Amino acid sequence: MSRELAIAHFQRFGARCGVRHRSDGLTVIGIQLRDSVVRDEDLALLEHLANEVDVVGLENTAITDMGLKYLCQLPVLDNIDLANTAITDAGLDILSSIKTLECLCVEKTKVTEAGVRRFEAAVPACDVTWDELV
Repeated sequence: MSRELAIAHFQRFGARCGVRHRSDGLTVIGIQLRDSVVRDEDLALLEHLANEVDVVGLENTAITDMGLKYLCQLPVLDNIDLANTAITDAGLDILSSIKTLECLCVEKTKVTEAGVRRFEAAVPACDVTWDELV
């Protein structure tokens, strides 16, 4: 499958794909799949965009911990929104291998304080937004 076919696949779910040029000269793609019917296995197609995807929005989708392994194959990924998904601490453990992350939103998920603290220790440069008890 080509890059164009992968983008077309995500667009069938209503994805918005934004291309922009970063100051370091890299051209990147942000993929917003919010409120779509995207499934874990669909994320496997991100491999065709691996060196370009820096933002993935999956809020209000059926994505689970199982789909997160596909995000780990994106070397420039720095922002993931997983709000209102079924993500758990096991998913955070998977994401902790993505050292390029700068922003992660896991509000309204099943993560715990212990899982968030473990993730923050593994990826200290990442700002995590979650439903912390105040």
